[in-house]
Amino acid sequence: MGEGIRLDLGCGKAKRHGYVGVDIARVDGVDVVCNFEAENLPFEDNTISHVYSSHLIEHLENPTEFMRDIYRVLKPRGVAEIKAPFAGHPNSFQFDHKRFFKARDFYFYEPENECHYYVGEQVKFKVMGVKYGHGYRVLHLLSPDFGPRKAGSMFGLVVYLILLPWLLLFFAGLWIKGMIVQTILNLDMPEGRRSPIRRIREIYECYLHTWFPLKEFTVFLEKV
Repeated sequence: MGEGIRLDLGCGKAKRHGYVGVDIARVDGVDVVCNFEAENLPFEDNTISHVYSSHLIEHLENPTEFMRDIYRVLKPRGVAEIKAPFAGHPNSFQFDHKRFFKARDFYFYEPENECHYYVGEQVKFKVMGVKYGHGYRVLHLLSPDFGPRKAGSMFGLVVYLILLPWLLLFFAGLWIKGMIVQTILNLDMPEGRRSPIRRIREIYECYLHTWFPLKEFTVFLEKV
């Protein structure tokens, strides 16, 4: 990919180190203000080496146009790293989320995909990899910010302490399941349209995700 400008789109106050922060509002960490819904990215064609976007695309009314603009500014073989909530997880259903995504949605951008025309034939990406995150935690139940401070009263604190062992067991079970599913889906195997790891992901996303929805995924796309 080489050296070049790297963008963090929708960075807010948590911009990646070494990246140019782009967001809709001028807050700490934002270098360039851009309304992603109403205007193109203020960068020339083929000038960006890496685009990172975390939990932005689900807020957009037209994510297809957003991806086309990312393709426009990326250099040949530049990489887009897109992180989004996994469709089906409770966190994906928020009042300001306009679209829902699975990793397989981004396969449409590969030129050999039979539905590639749907996203625009001039936009061509190769899926380099996908990483999932289950998002379940256990030790946060022991944090004062989670339990005692939210109890609100002595009665609430007593109830919390009584339920704590059962909550720990419940969330430990979720964490173990999450780690198993995440580890399988994140196996380091060669990518490709007919690769085994892609087939495993598609089986999970099509048939098994309602049994155990993961929290989020990150897809890595290379401009071709």
